Amino acid sequence: MFRLGLALLTVAGLAMLGGCASSGPPTEAEALAAVQAHLGKRTDLNFGEMGLKVESVTGDGERATASVGFTLAGQTEPAMKMDYQLRREESGWVVEAPGGGAGHGGAQQVAPPPMGGGGGLPPNHPPVGTEPQQQKLPPNHPPVGQ
Repeated sequence: MFRLGLALLTVAGLAMLGGCASSGPPTEAEALAAVQAHLGKRTDLNFGEMGLKVESVTGDGERATASVGFTLAGQTEPAMKMDYQLRREESGWVVEAPGGGAGHGGAQQVAPPPMGGGGGLPPNHPPVGTEPQQQKLPPNHPPVGQ
């Protein structure tokens, strides 16, 4: 009888400890798994050409924010960072879609993706900047931006 009572106390104590541990934010591994599961539903991404790394996780209880860096194959520094809002469910952490949307967080490009070894834009790409560039349009092309 004593052994049964001790076993029940041990199980109850472990359940309480497990409940306390699950009230904090997800681990980096849990956040990464949630983001990978979310992005895995997309057909327009080539995971063979990029890597994901969880930079930080903040939050508590049922909600958290994971800041994720995206790197291109062969690169070490992230080309872009995104924040994902996570929500705890019975099955684990999932990416929460804001307002019923696609579940993407805010994106911030931190470095231009390298092209052709020397960086910058691909060959023959029009200039990119803050001011609109006047470019010669093909013959009979309608005016742009009017």
